Amino acid sequence: MRLDFSGKACPIPVIETKKTLLSLENGEEVVIVVDNNAALENIKRLLTSLNQNYKNDGYVFTLTKSEIKAGDVDKKQSEGVFLKSQKIGDGELGGMLVIGFLTALKERKISKVVLVNDAIFIACDENHPAHNALKELQNIGVDIMCCANCLNYFSQSPKIGRSSNAVEIIDTLFDTKIISL
Repeated sequence: MRLDFSGKACPIPVIETKKTLLSLENGEEVVIVVDNNAALENIKRLLTSLNQNYKNDGYVFTLTKSEIKAGDVDKKQSEGVFLKSQKIGDGELGGMLVIGFLTALKERKISKVVLVNDAIFIACDENHPAHNALKELQNIGVDIMCCANCLNYFSQSPKIGRSSNAVEIIDTLFDTKIISL
């Protein structure tokens, strides 16, 4: 089977690839074609999370579908934080609060921080007042996920954390005990 996602934006390649893999029989051959770096990284993460062995040549993936166990699809619940703004509230106080909350999270032992909209600047701008607090979370193993569409919209690349896609973010929001700040 060939899945060609040329010209398709996030999250279509990941959604359709996952849906297809879950419907195929073990042993079926799959070729996946993408044409952008966001889709390339997202497909790599999806295939890895589903324990699929694949070959990657540029923007083309080839694999023979292997068994996908329920645990590969349904991850156990952990805790995380969802930030949709680089401040918690307005003005100078809002900036101070985001630093304080991110710093306090080190004691909570969360596993994820999801950044969307302009919150991605915390991960992208090394001069952002909250950047170091977020970096400390990453240093203790917290997965920092930045919305790929937001990164593209603002023409940014994360200095800490990684680019993520809508499907992975939605899965994280549903599968993880998330609070929104």
